[in-house]
Amino acid sequence: MHLRAKKKSAKEISLYEPIGTDREGNEIKLYDVIETDEVDVPEKIYLKENIQKLYEKVENELSPREKLVLKMRYGLYNGEEYTQREIAR
Repeated sequence: MHLRAKKKSAKEISLYEPIGTDREGNEIKLYDVIETDEVDVPEKIYLKENIQKLYEKVENELSPREKLVLKMRYGLYNGEEYTQREIAR
């Protein structure tokens, strides 16, 4: 739950860096938030597990015709994606 709640700020990295001291001897700190393009690690793991479950379900619970339709429609198994009309033909 905590990881999902933090998803909005998952691309932010906080920096807490001392840059000097003031006249009174207190530390002056640099505090910035930088956005990155990397995907959150727990999110990667969650996605990988879901993909694995999807392929297991496709293999074990669908008929050959259903497998073919899903494979063509969504490009499963690194295949090409087709529209519903193309599949119907």
